[in-house]
Amino acid sequence: SYNIKEVATGLRRIGMSTLFHTIVPGPKMYWQFGELGYDYSINWPSDTDNDRLTPKPPKWDYQESWQRMYLHQITAALNKLKTEQNAWETTDYMIDLEGAIKTVTLLHEEMNVIAIGNFDVVDIEVEIDFPNGGTWYNYFDDQSIEVGEDLKWNTTLEPGAYYLFTTLELENPRLGTGYHNE
Repeated sequence: SYNIKEVATGLRRIGMSTLFHTIVPGPKMYWQFGELGYDYSINWPSDTDNDRLTPKPPKWDYQESWQRMYLHQITAALNKLKTEQNAWETTDYMIDLEGAIKTVTLLHEEMNVIAIGNFDVVDIEVEIDFPNGGTWYNYFDDQSIEVGEDLKWNTTLEPGAYYLFTTLELENPRLGTGYHNE
């Protein structure tokens, strides 16, 4: 029942991919209108020819879609974090991209950060290893979790679910739920 080819589902998954794209240290480049879920092939107008350099049509009507604008807000909030928080400049990080559950951990003297995402299409029970115990704040909402001395967090991640936890409470970007914003 979870179909990644549905536009709404696909856009939410692009938000998850954007989190992982943004958190990995180093410079980044976005495909045009990628922050709005641009859905034209890189080879447009002809997928049989190599038309990668052919100008692509701007999709200004994407701005009328609350789901695409939500993705834009996620991208903007993550890029703001990358430019304002020193933890994104760290050289001390761990990346685990094997399997359906992926994590990226940034270790920094000011704040530790962990991104967690379920790239599968089914619920998965997970045990996530955190670099330290204590209170971890979810950047995308006002929730926090307590990580004990065993440094483990056990939960079930829905398909496409993703989190960005930090050891420092940051200002919530107030993005809403991503399912429907009035």
